[in-house]
Amino acid sequence: MFRRTLLAALAIPAFSQNSSAQTWPDRPIRVIVPFPAGGSLDVVPRLVVQQMSLLLGQPMVVENRVGASGRLAVEAARSAAPDGYTLVSINGVTHGSNPAVSAQLGYDPVNDLAPIILLARAPLAVLVQKDVPAQSVAELVDLMRRQPGKLNFGSGGAGTQLHLAAVMLLAQAGLPPDAAIHVPYQGQAPAITDLLAGRVQFMVSSTGAVMSQIRDGKLRALATTGRERWFRLPEVPTLQELGFPDFDVVAWAALAAPARTPPRVIEALNEAANQALGQPELRARLESVDFRAAGGTAAELRDFVQAEVARYRKVVRDAALTFDN
Repeated sequence: MFRRTLLAALAIPAFSQNSSAQTWPDRPIRVIVPFPAGGSLDVVPRLVVQQMSLLLGQPMVVENRVGASGRLAVEAARSAAPDGYTLVSINGVTHGSNPAVSAQLGYDPVNDLAPIILLARAPLAVLVQKDVPAQSVAELVDLMRRQPGKLNFGSGGAGTQLHLAAVMLLAQAGLPPDAAIHVPYQGQAPAITDLLAGRVQFMVSSTGAVMSQIRDGKLRALATTGRERWFRLPEVPTLQELGFPDFDVVAWAALAAPARTPPRVIEALNEAANQALGQPELRARLESVDFRAAGGTAAELRDFVQAEVARYRKVVRDAALTFDN
């Protein structure tokens, strides 16, 4: 029923910018993903488009285009024909931290793509190594205030979402940027390894990468960074609960298309994605990789992206951070 309704809605003359638009989709749809296969920012869009393809009646083929922190993938999508046959998965790197830290971004994060839908989101967690004498965010802040520069915090690299989230935490706690020393790593995994070893004392991390260490008591989660408590860590308060009212930092994945993609194609893709995200089986699979299904309208995604870009640019500006890229 969904497919018959969808195709009937698409095949009306008002939609047609050319003859092929009347029959969209009549061939496979390419979905460019900016990161390697197997990571959560690959798994999330891959799971959703598998279900969308069943609803649309055409294969949706994932192409992992890796490089330059996601920029290569976005540039490839931006340059593709706006015909509904090339999509891209965007996220908090490509449309959050990257626009804040890169003077040579290569794309306009707001205007070069047409938003389709927010697929899923997940908070981060403020973590300390088990031997750090801080049982709460307040105690961690007090340690940094009393002994500025003594604690190190790790991240997956300078200018990454994890780095900027920690900088945001310091700023909203009323601490100077050098209250703790940033130690950047080549990715989140080595940063977590050194956190466990005590070479860095705290970090902001995605939750899925550290759940077993939290459960084993090797790491302590002091807070999560979303608006609501996370289902994986229901006993851990949010930073908003702890007196940081503007703190809402999440990992997320969304779908977008080249700018000027016909509005009826965007509407059809949004409808298919929303229906897929409503399926209990898909929602459960997303939760298994520590994300929760989102959904909504294309306009809501546009507003969300604009807010994300502005949020991270403000963090970089206020902390007077500079980057080589």
